[in-house]
Amino acid sequence: MNEKNYNNGIPPQPGLIWDGGGWGWPTSLDSHSTDDTMILFPSINSSANSIAYYKDGVAYNTAGEAIITITNGPTPPTGTIPSSPPSGGGLFVSMLPSNVAPVYLKNRLQVDYIPGKGPKFTPYNQLIQLQKIFDDQISAARAHIIEPAAQIIERAFASLQRATDTQTGDDSRVSSAGASLDAAVKGLQDANNEVLVSEVNAIHRHDAAEKALKEVIPILGLTNVSPNEYDFVLTRILDSVSRSYWEEKSVKPRVEEYNAKQRLLAALDNIAVIIDDVVSKSNTLTTVVNQVKNEREASAKLAALMAAAGVNPTPVYTQEMVKSAQASLVAAGGMVLNRAPGMLQLTVAAEGVLTTASELAGTVAGALWRGAAELSRIATVSTLGATVGTLVIGFWPKEVGLGSDQILGRDMDLFAAQALLFAAGKVSMTPEMASVNLPVRGLLVTEDGRQYVALVKTGIAGVSANVPVLKAVRDEKTGLDKITLPAVAGTPSRTILINPVPVGPTAPANTGNSSPAPVTPVHTGTTIKQADSIVTTTFPAEDLKGLRDFIYWQPSAEETGVEAIYVMLSNPYGNSNSKGKYSGRDYHTEKAGGPIQDLDWKTAKVDRAGVDKVKLHTGRFEESADNKVMIDRLEKILKGELTATDIDKRFYTHEIRELERYRALGVPDGITDDSVWNNAHTATLEDYKINEKSQPLYTPEAEEAYRKAEEGM
Repeated sequence: MNEKNYNNGIPPQPGLIWDGGGWGWPTSLDSHSTDDTMILFPSINSSANSIAYYKDGVAYNTAGEAIITITNGPTPPTGTIPSSPPSGGGLFVSMLPSNVAPVYLKNRLQVDYIPGKGPKFTPYNQLIQLQKIFDDQISAARAHIIEPAAQIIERAFASLQRATDTQTGDDSRVSSAGASLDAAVKGLQDANNEVLVSEVNAIHRHDAAEKALKEVIPILGLTNVSPNEYDFVLTRILDSVSRSYWEEKSVKPRVEEYNAKQRLLAALDNIAVIIDDVVSKSNTLTTVVNQVKNEREASAKLAALMAAAGVNPTPVYTQEMVKSAQASLVAAGGMVLNRAPGMLQLTVAAEGVLTTASELAGTVAGALWRGAAELSRIATVSTLGATVGTLVIGFWPKEVGLGSDQILGRDMDLFAAQALLFAAGKVSMTPEMASVNLPVRGLLVTEDGRQYVALVKTGIAGVSANVPVLKAVRDEKTGLDKITLPAVAGTPSRTILINPVPVGPTAPANTGNSSPAPVTPVHTGTTIKQADSIVTTTFPAEDLKGLRDFIYWQPSAEETGVEAIYVMLSNPYGNSNSKGKYSGRDYHTEKAGGPIQDLDWKTAKVDRAGVDKVKLHTGRFEESADNKVMIDRLEKILKGELTATDIDKRFYTHEIRELERYRALGVPDGITDDSVWNNAHTATLEDYKINEKSQPLYTPEAEEAYRKAEEGM
């Protein structure tokens, strides 16, 4: 038998194709060739292309190209039928035009037919083979669809609704993801409609082809012939007219069925791409909504925590606010702290803040922790009227200040560190607490001309464990926070400014925002070192009179909570070298504005010049109710409405003499300098041999007025 004419639809060797005139080997060339045995290899775009938008149910990339995928390669597969019209007639494939509609048919093949001449005809088994190929490809395409489009659309709508329900749609990330998903869903709806239309059309074409075959079978005498034998019968007994009838009534309907299934196959491939995109974008929206929701819940929780802790968020500064803030940060005598999470700070009045580097912070923090732990484990102290303490860190000058009586490393006014370091693991702190009982407290002491941080054990020798928790108040003019320590016996109130602009390695990175912000002056004249060893010693109770400390809260380094900061202050009056014989107050004789004089207040006569000096001097301080009462009394004395009492004379002479000492120290009239007051005030008491406890400078009415003013009455 001549295999070239063997025409029962079964190739004599695997891989041979029917070219209309016989079986032959296909050649693999491009689609532009006109050879009737050439097989088409269409180009296929990857479904991994990024989808930029949708149009008529088709996905497009950023270049405006339709994103097309072809499952398992072209249909029919390469080598099945020729890629150009066979010379003897029959089936062949051609590339669909570039402007084909729907656009996702682009790069696909359509099955064509050209009538044969003479005895040639299209084998039935070839038609069935092509039908099976299309059906298998459609099944494979369906397998790529992870679930029905309706379910995916429903789930996508649920994701969109959740963005509404959680009120996160105003976030740009959510709105962007939602818009992308919404566009993809519309694309999926259009693509799904195309699948449904293609399904109906493919079924209709298949039914029409089956109906035509049933009509052909009896006419061509194939009623009692097995379908496997159709080709054998048609080859041997049908004349050319019958063959033409076969081609017209049976082959052409099959070609229409193939092309309808090609469109369905393309629609399924297209919707699979869109389904993947919708699922991905739905998951993205869900993730973003959850992220924003969690962020907002965490932010609300943090805001509540910060409110409970009295922590104000960093304000948005104007140029005017920055100008006012900078003036406050460098004001004479001012004490300042930074918002420096996880770091330690050292402040010198009017000179700035030293904020420790992270590695130094770890070293110093370790010394504080070890000192606190060592003291907290000691049960009792036998020395009467004393408590146990230890020096943990010291301050070394980088250079001695020239031309000044201020020696670097000996004039620290404030030291701040994490309160947990002083708790020694024994105390828990929460923002709502008004005070905390610490096992140790800290103070700045001077030994051998050098300043140290000392820790003392609480609960013995009259050293209270109770440390107040103070909340900052925002100054709207400067944007700075203020914490004021109330006055206590022998010590005035003290105000600490806090710059709320975060600094340090955990501060938010510069994101290009050029908004102005105040900058705290940096102190660079001191080196902090931990003590060589933790050695406990006793501290006489007298040495603890200057114990001033408090706790406040600031945002934590992780910016997810707040951390408690323990602050210890030096004696507000600075270093002393003497105790007043009459006043009993510590002061520095060389910083008092001159030597002590032997003066007598009893002989004083109140006159206008003297009262004006009293007003001038007291005017340098913040207005106080007690001074106002006393000055009113002096005015009435001048008018003859009152007779001067001893208290009036002491107040009158004291303020005038204190003014003289201020001037001797070079402090201009009207200027406040907290570092001067104690020395000048104490020296003036010594001039007149006064002890304020037994010889007050203020009348009971003046003291009562002061008390009411302080209590806001």
